[in-house]
Amino acid sequence: MKEAFSVFQLTGRSYFKILKVARTIADLEGSYDIKSRHVEEALYFRQKGEGRVKVPSRKMTARERLIHREKVLLINS
Repeated sequence: MKEAFSVFQLTGRSYFKILKVARTIADLEGSYDIKSRHVEEALYFRQKGEGRVKVPSRKMTARERLIHREKVLLINS
């Protein structure tokens, strides 16, 4: 996270927002700890403001979230 903080020039506010999203992603996967992949996904969704990722407006089930993630990865590969 320290590396991402400097590379992406994050503010203190955005740092904590990313951690909050990473915590949510970890919770949805049933993980007790926030892992690096959760932070990476949270950073990825931060790009939403640049019009690169469309995030669904309703809450998704874990299965729907996995399918959505695969679609996003295919689109951006």
